[in-house]
Amino acid sequence: MRRYAPATPPKAFRYSWQFDGGAWTPFTANPTPQLFVGGLPPGVHRLALRALDADGNVSPPSDPAVFRILPVALQNRPWFAAAVASLAVLIFALVWLGVTRTREIARRNAALQVEIAERRRAEHALEQTRAGLEARVIERTAELSRANDSLRSEIGERQAADEHGRQLEEQLRQAQKMQAIGTLAGGIAHDFNNILTVIIPSSNLAMLDERISPEVRMHLDQILAAAERARDLVQQILAFSRRHQPARRVVNLGPIVQETIKLARAALPTSIEVVSEISPDAPAVLADPSQVHQVLMNLCTNAGHAMRDRAGRLVISAGAIVLKTADAEKFPGLLPGRYAASRCGTTAAA
Repeated sequence: MRRYAPATPPKAFRYSWQFDGGAWTPFTANPTPQLFVGGLPPGVHRLALRALDADGNVSPPSDPAVFRILPVALQNRPWFAAAVASLAVLIFALVWLGVTRTREIARRNAALQVEIAERRRAEHALEQTRAGLEARVIERTAELSRANDSLRSEIGERQAADEHGRQLEEQLRQAQKMQAIGTLAGGIAHDFNNILTVIIPSSNLAMLDERISPEVRMHLDQILAAAERARDLVQQILAFSRRHQPARRVVNLGPIVQETIKLARAALPTSIEVVSEISPDAPAVLADPSQVHQVLMNLCTNAGHAMRDRAGRLVISAGAIVLKTADAEKFPGLLPGRYAASRCGTTAAA
């Protein structure tokens, strides 16, 4: 800048500077040789300078001036003393609060320990009282249970005695009824037997006539079979009225089923088809034929009432059945083995 000195006085120069390679400041007059800059952070900085003379000539930038700004010590900062004082007050307050809180907690713990000890003593006394009451309740309950069992036993004995007395009275009334029914049935059976003594011989005599047609002969066979069954039924009624044992003999179920079907066809509506299923291996049984025939006829009658006006099939079967141990247990008195079986089933249309 010396070469510009003769043309421009030093006070007429205007200066611009640059910090750390940033932007150049505008050219301003600087009457003093000192530069005041604030806000620079601690560390190494570079300052470059250039000048502008009165003719507008700008000098080349000077070599950067390197300088270092040291950080200000913490204790030398203006707020440090106030912060330390506030921290000391806060620590003192916390210590005082902790001591006060500790004393309060100790006092409460002592009171709580006293209360816990009193509660334990009260609970112990209550437990002893409860144990005594439970013992008394158990003893009293046992006494009441024994008295209740004795009362129930006495009531049960009285009820059993009353029930036995009622059963004896019912048996007596039933015996009297059966005796009256037997007497009445015996008289009716005798009268009905007198009628059969006319029907059976007349049917046999009519069967001997060779002039009758096969259709009439078939009807006579049915009349004669029904009359013979009626005679057997009369004999059964007489045996009942006289308290005689039924006449059991070895019979096959097949012929009895066939005779039952003939009578059932005549007694049931024509809308019901009566068929038989007789197995050739059906075993013989020891029974009264009249009773077997009566049971099958009762089943057929019940089936006819169940089917009513609906069409269907009535199947009467006879065959053999083998009962296993599990099946025989369902029928008390039966042992596992081979038995004769007769069934009566229906298949009615909806």
